[in-house]
Amino acid sequence: MNSTLNWTPGDAAAEQVTQATRFVGRLVSKATAFVSGRDDVRHGLGELGSLSERELNDIGLTRWDVLDAAEATSPAEASKIILAHRAVRQVSRRLA
Repeated sequence: MNSTLNWTPGDAAAEQVTQATRFVGRLVSKATAFVSGRDDVRHGLGELGSLSERELNDIGLTRWDVLDAAEATSPAEASKIILAHRAVRQVSRRLA
């Protein structure tokens, strides 16, 4: 009935099923890591959002940095936004 249940090594159909199962497993793992990473970033941004203006200034950030990062579509993009804003301010201070 189902040849994949009684497969022998070298059975092409069974190997394809095994490869497909591994592929789906990797996709699920990556999706879970992505969602988990987004949750971590959202938590971190929430922590930053709870800081006062002075506390943010002490670490080189502004309220706008946090708000812009909160609208990012990925954790990596949120980090890039914060670092880019901070770098622009540092360069502006040096040139002033």
